[in-house]
Amino acid sequence: ELLDRGERLLSTDGRLCCILPIEQEQHVCDVAKARGLFVQRRCRIRPRPEKDPHRAMLAFATSESSVQETELAIEVERHFPTPEYRALTSEFLLKH
Repeated sequence: ELLDRGERLLSTDGRLCCILPIEQEQHVCDVAKARGLFVQRRCRIRPRPEKDPHRAMLAFATSESSVQETELAIEVERHFPTPEYRALTSEFLLKH
């Protein structure tokens, strides 16, 4: 449903962004492509650097281009966020 509405509401240069479980990433990308939406950015999120990714942040657009791929670890160790995660969330959190 999100992809259906996104396809209808996106402007020519707009983007539809979402965060989803890593297990759903390929399915959502396949459905999006069938609807004329293409991945422009993909960030796989790891709980810690040594762990497997558990979430994917995806940005879809109506035009096809090369995909910008990145990764993000949330914590260095328990309760110690990575500098990248702090930078990403600093405007939304009162305390890190």
